Amino acid sequence: EAPANFSINNKYKISWAFIDRLLGFLDARQQ
Repeated sequence: EAPANFSINNKYKISWAFIDRLLGFLDARQQ
């Protein structure tokens, strides 16, 4: 079983990757 803070960090990494892709998509749309 992984420690709790590992899963939390994993969730944040996934969220930031999603946000990064979303911002990149919006940025490309505006150009």
